[in-house]
Amino acid sequence: FCSLHVVLAVDDGDDYSAWCGPFEGGIVDAVRTSAARSGPSAARNAGLRGLAEDFVAFCDADDQWSEGRLERLCALAGPGGAAVDNSTVIGPDGTPLRQAKTCQPPGDALNLMTLLGARLPFFSVVGCGVPIPDWPDLRFAEDLVFNLQLLKQRGLRFSAETSYLYHGNAASISASADIGPRMADA
Repeated sequence: FCSLHVVLAVDDGDDYSAWCGPFEGGIVDAVRTSAARSGPSAARNAGLRGLAEDFVAFCDADDQWSEGRLERLCALAGPGGAAVDNSTVIGPDGTPLRQAKTCQPPGDALNLMTLLGARLPFFSVVGCGVPIPDWPDLRFAEDLVFNLQLLKQRGLRFSAETSYLYHGNAASISASADIGPRMADA
């Protein structure tokens, strides 16, 4: 990347101005939701407003990406597409709690059964050549519904590499035994 524009979408009411400004290779800005504790969808939508970038990638504040994730998924998505990779849920001590087990061939378009059957969140990288849908305000399975919208709108390319680390715990929604039915209801 020639330049990286990081947008901190803030919904907790805290002041992140000390994080903002230029850095080697890019700039960091912050945007706020209209109300504190408005939820992840409101924060993600606030971050999307007014962007004029080639690609958008989402990462929650307590999650992390492996090195090379952006380059790999941007190349796979292309200007008007979207791509996802495998996620691993890790506990507070860094121990993997759960990892997606998909039979999807790398580089292929992600199919609906893989998306629903993984029982883990997928955080997409989206090319901005086509309008990006809003994140639905569900307070549960927002990532699933957003990715279903992307799947319908433009398809999702799949990278089998695990490079999104989702911080959770054994009692989190993503690790619960009834995640499948709850996602289907959402």
